[in-house]
Amino acid sequence: MDNEGDVKVSYWEVFLDDVGLLFFLGAAIYFALYIVWGAMEIASVSYSPLIVK
Repeated sequence: MDNEGDVKVSYWEVFLDDVGLLFFLGAAIYFALYIVWGAMEIASVSYSPLIVK
């Protein structure tokens, strides 16, 4: 048997063809960045001088 018809598929082609994985990664990256951004905003808020300790 001759295997001339076999084509080696690159890793990136397999990765980019998986629509479910791309959707999950896109949603997870934006979710993680939004959480980090919110944590940075909360950390940067200073105490109000109206609150008495």
